[in-house]
Amino acid sequence: MKTQFILLALVMGCAMCPQPGFGASYGPTSLTSDAGRRFVGDQLKAFDVNNDVIGGTSEGWITLQNTEKLPFRLTGDVWLAGPPQKIPFPSDMPDGVGFFIRQQDGMHRYSVTPDRLLVKRLRYDGILAKTIVTVHSFGTPRHRTWIPFTLEAREEKIVFRTGEKVGTIKGPLDMEGSNMIALGKGSKLRNLRLELLSK
Repeated sequence: MKTQFILLALVMGCAMCPQPGFGASYGPTSLTSDAGRRFVGDQLKAFDVNNDVIGGTSEGWITLQNTEKLPFRLTGDVWLAGPPQKIPFPSDMPDGVGFFIRQQDGMHRYSVTPDRLLVKRLRYDGILAKTIVTVHSFGTPRHRTWIPFTLEAREEKIVFRTGEKVGTIKGPLDMEGSNMIALGKGSKLRNLRLELLSK
């Protein structure tokens, strides 16, 4: 019953949740809405939501609204179905999921996937990348099993933990742009939790 309530709040929003503030943590009920601050909204209608699992029925994107320019931490578990088939650039999420950080457009962003960290024509480690730079490689991830992850994005660095592996994109980083989750068909997310961090 508790899980069903959480999902209902995810899809419909939570008008009675406490006002968000830096350092506070928000679980599934407030990923969608916190007293007027919407992080996901009705975007989940495009996905298969079953209990605490969000599944990709086709390739889709979830924008973490109202996180632009803000430091944040996103945690959860991911089930990787493998390469997506019906998107123009499958290498953007080679194992079925991708996190696009400070995305200004498809050409300028930080890309975090279970196999690597990329900088696409943005600042990192004191320089401006004029092309696409692979900053860290994790190797081939496990497919069809739940893997815990933590993604922390700050101006000074992006840190991604997938299973027991950790990779970092060192800053100073660009803060402009949106923050998005790309999910391929058959891949899944669960236990999503968003935390806004103090600067």
